[in-house]
Amino acid sequence: MSLRNSWLGNIYYNVLQRFILSRIEKKDINPNKITIIGGIIALFVPIGFYFSELLGGLLILISAVCDSLDGQFARKMGGNEKFGAFLDSTVDRLSDFFYLMGLWIVALQTQHKMVLTLLLFIALCLTLLFSYTKARIEGLGGTCNIGFMERAKRVIFILILSVLLFFFNQNTLLLYSMIIYNLLLGFSVYQRILCAKEVLN
Repeated sequence: MSLRNSWLGNIYYNVLQRFILSRIEKKDINPNKITIIGGIIALFVPIGFYFSELLGGLLILISAVCDSLDGQFARKMGGNEKFGAFLDSTVDRLSDFFYLMGLWIVALQTQHKMVLTLLLFIALCLTLLFSYTKARIEGLGGTCNIGFMERAKRVIFILILSVLLFFFNQNTLLLYSMIIYNLLLGFSVYQRILCAKEVLN
C-alpha cells in the first residue's frame, strides 16, 4: 500500500495543505520553483551530516516536504505540465543520491567504512534500478505501481535512521540498517521485475 493513500499520508498532506500550501499559493511561486528549491536543499545534506546527524536529517525533511508540496501544488492548480513531472522525477534521483551520500559521510567515521561504502553503492544502484524499472515498463506501454520501498518509505527510513544515529552507536546501527535497507529495496526491485514479466508479455 502506498503511503500517499494511507491514513498517515492523509494526515501529512492535510497538514501541508493547511499550514504551508495555503500560504505559498498567494506568493509568486510555482511547483517547478518548489521542486528546484527541494533539490538545492538536498545538495547540502552531506554537509549537514558532516556536522550532525540531526542536521542532515532536518535537511532531508525540508527537501522531502518540498518534494511533497510541488506535486500537491501542481494538482491543485489543475495543470498537466509534462515538464514539471519530468523535472520532479529528475530532482528526486538527484536527492536520492545526496541523501545516501549523507549516510556515507557518517560511514566514513565508523570502523566499518569499507563495508558500508560497498553497501551504500549497492543502495544507490538498487535505488536507480527501482526507479528505472517503472519508467521502462511505462515506456513500453505497461503500468506498474507496485514495489514495497517506494520513495516515501525510503525517505522515512533514512530520516528515522538519522535520528537514531545521533543517539546510538553508529558502527553497528548503520551497518545493520543498510543491510535491511538493501534487502527491502532489492525485494522491491524483484517485485517490479515480476510485474514487468506479467504486464509486458
